[in-house]
Amino acid sequence: MAKLQPWQAAPKNISQQNIVDLFDNKIPYIAVKNFLSLSECHLLISAILKLGLGGYNYHFDINTAPPAQHLFETHYLYENKTPEEYFSAAEKSIKEYKQLCDEIKLYPDKKMMSLLAEHLQKPVVIASQDGKYYSHIIIRELKNSALLHADFAPFIPSYWSISNIIAEFAWNIYLSDAGKGGECVVYNKPWGKEDDKYITGDTYGYDHEVVKDKEFVEIYPAQGSLVLFNSRNFHEVKSSENSRIAMGGHIGLTKTGEVILWV
Repeated sequence: MAKLQPWQAAPKNISQQNIVDLFDNKIPYIAVKNFLSLSECHLLISAILKLGLGGYNYHFDINTAPPAQHLFETHYLYENKTPEEYFSAAEKSIKEYKQLCDEIKLYPDKKMMSLLAEHLQKPVVIASQDGKYYSHIIIRELKNSALLHADFAPFIPSYWSISNIIAEFAWNIYLSDAGKGGECVVYNKPWGKEDDKYITGDTYGYDHEVVKDKEFVEIYPAQGSLVLFNSRNFHEVKSSENSRIAMGGHIGLTKTGEVILWV
């Protein structure tokens, strides 16, 4: 991995160059304030709570790493399973998300994809494999902290098409008012295979030694904002005064320059 350079200041707007810089880890994040109005946030929250959130059967010790409540499928739970198992669950998840959006006539994922496509001047599409689509939305409700970790699709088995991306960032739309706390802390330290020696016990988290003395930023989850950050960088989330609800996923850049979504 090339020697890390200090980040440039986080931009005050979104642009084609800023998105490219985010993929290249030249900037810490991009924030789009008031991406959704407060009324749109409240509408989404009502629909989400009506549908109901639940827990996932994670393989790690939930007493050490308390999980969030979730809605819709995440590929993370299927990384070492068969594509048939995943895409069967993903198809159901995609239908449920569409029904939620159709009911309230609000499509935040399409708005986000259109914004990126407008600035990148190229299509932004949902990831697929053998004609089947990945689930691309996850909704979380969390008040606790989230452990230090990184998300980078090339570290999953190669039989998944998303493992072929060359750069990745996460997107989150914050729907609720977190009150005090809830910051996402992002470190200027991209994950590498050698870093897995820092995984702590039976969790998904890493020891903070891996980011010792590294540059970092804290991103507050302002209600209605869209935040993009390079998720290969190690990151963690602080606990918050209020339970926070957010929706998001991953965006990858392929070797051929295609921009794809999954979660």
